[in-house]
Amino acid sequence: MLFRSFGRPEGQPHDPHLYDVVATAEGIRVSPTCHDGHVLVMELIEKLGLAAGMRTRAVPMARPGAADRGFLINHGSGSSPIVVALTGPGAGTCTVQALGHPSEPRSRPTPDLSGPTPALLPATGSQPAKANTAVAPLPNTEAIPTAAPLDAPASGELLSTLVERHLRNLAFGPKRATPATRDRGYALNLLIETLGDRPITTITADDALGFAALLASWPARRHTHHQLDGLTAPAVAARAKREKLAPIQSGTQFKHLTHVNALMNWAIKLGALTENPFKYVDTSRYLRDEHGRRRKKKDIFNHADLTAIFGPVRMASCPSPHKFWVPLIAHHTGMRVNEISQLFLADVRTDPYFDESGQERVVMTFDITGDRNGQSIKSNYSVRRIPVPQRLLDLGFERYLADVRASGATHLFPGLPWNEGGPGRTVSKWFNGIVLRKVCQITDRRKSLHSFRHTLTTLMERNKIPESIMCAINGHTPGDSVDKRSYVADGTVLEMRRVLDTLPFPDLPLAPYVSGQFNSYLAHAASEREREERAKHEGITFKRPLGRRPQAHSER
Repeated sequence: MLFRSFGRPEGQPHDPHLYDVVATAEGIRVSPTCHDGHVLVMELIEKLGLAAGMRTRAVPMARPGAADRGFLINHGSGSSPIVVALTGPGAGTCTVQALGHPSEPRSRPTPDLSGPTPALLPATGSQPAKANTAVAPLPNTEAIPTAAPLDAPASGELLSTLVERHLRNLAFGPKRATPATRDRGYALNLLIETLGDRPITTITADDALGFAALLASWPARRHTHHQLDGLTAPAVAARAKREKLAPIQSGTQFKHLTHVNALMNWAIKLGALTENPFKYVDTSRYLRDEHGRRRKKKDIFNHADLTAIFGPVRMASCPSPHKFWVPLIAHHTGMRVNEISQLFLADVRTDPYFDESGQERVVMTFDITGDRNGQSIKSNYSVRRIPVPQRLLDLGFERYLADVRASGATHLFPGLPWNEGGPGRTVSKWFNGIVLRKVCQITDRRKSLHSFRHTLTTLMERNKIPESIMCAINGHTPGDSVDKRSYVADGTVLEMRRVLDTLPFPDLPLAPYVSGQFNSYLAHAASEREREERAKHEGITFKRPLGRRPQAHSER
């Protein structure tokens, strides 16, 4: 089967995008997007009997569209790879348009095409492949004249063009965009605003140090300081320094520099740079405290913190289900906030599992896949099933599931806005800014909702839980050693349940869920969902607010 169907029911996994098929004035352009797509198109050429009539030529293309992606062909032994897009201008013939390798910059010297012709793309005897033919440019780059000599000096690619290509490259593959991709875009756009849109080769070590200095003065929560609106990045940093506005945390500065370093190292791989100018910025100091000790990104919650967070009065005043359940789930499972917030009802499943003696055990789990509409995962190891701990069942989690199903919702926590970054972004801002800082008076910036994950991992380590089970619960890679990667079995659902149910969690006065507790919220979320569907049907833009109407409440 050469052409695969890409349509599947919503919520089901999708095949990766293998190739594009575009009708043009010259014929049909078949442009593979990955290795598997290349294999399928090569098979198509063979089956249609077009391979024998193919010839190689270079065609300059000025800024072709997204459908003009090519695929990799190793052009002979030891020569540089080229990328081609196939068009069929007439029956029984096929043209190969050289586009260049998708990872090469436009300024890179063109590969020598005079070597042996690829086995699957034989050149005809009447029209041999030309030697030293220039390769046409990549998508979204300027055309390179075909007469350019092979040893022409490289001209620097504009920073904005490189950033655009880099962010587009991060979106390839089946994995959806993640908050990390969004954060990288923010850091790289800040870099362009600071240094100007200039050739990448003109960025120096002094520029890198200047950007690091700007980050040291960059104001936290810039959007709340309206006096900075309309200013350039250097002006924002200068005014923030004059007005003594609180700067972003050193960990955030480190994160921005990490994103910029990733771009520069990617540019080196492309050949657009020979050296990373940001290597002269000593980033190790961002990870150390005032005493020179290595600083952890997050700290764990102590018993006093947990008592304040899960106090009966605060829990009873929660106006919406995600404010009641997300902290509880994070505390007892260590799941990431977006993994919890983006769950669908169908992601909470009950299945039989067999223990070591062959006895069947029925376990309710959170199924984390990132497959459903709008979901995202951090890495491939994040795909896992985590047992619902008995403590959550004792607190009435099944009663809550029944209430959500009765409301007609499809999400476990209906009414959350699914903006860029996922619904977990809204939950994090509420928990960190309201619950921790204002209600519980926990002002340590190293403590946040993510600290539940650190707290559980520390509890497992202190109780000597095997690393393979810890990694299975946390969704981490099993380790670097051959034994851990290849020989030690992954933790099973039953093993994870045994760990989560027997860990010595602190004794807290947790208030159980009462059936119907959030019926008002769920009813309003259902009406908002109906309004959204009507707006979509009528072609009207609809912005989903939070699931509950504004109320005079201390924890809105």
